[in-house]
Amino acid sequence: MAKRNDAEAPAREPTPPQFSPVTALFPRELRAVVVKACSIAPEDRYQSVGELRDEIVRFLEDDPLLTVQYSALHRLRRWMRQRRELVRGV
Repeated sequence: MAKRNDAEAPAREPTPPQFSPVTALFPRELRAVVVKACSIAPEDRYQSVGELRDEIVRFLEDDPLLTVQYSALHRLRRWMRQRRELVRGV
């Protein structure tokens, strides 16, 4: 029996990472960051560590992320949450 040369092996499509059910407990924004960082296609990933860092900082500071598309209602709720004193005074 002849040995199979690795060069002759059929190319397999890369599979996306499988996340644990525990990740369902993470905030939607954080999951979006992880999915983008682990994307198979290089053009879909963060293009630098600095971009990833900036997105994580935005998440930690409760600022809108570039990765996530927010609805108008979500943006309004976020705005009101960040300006509670102003909203209470109205």
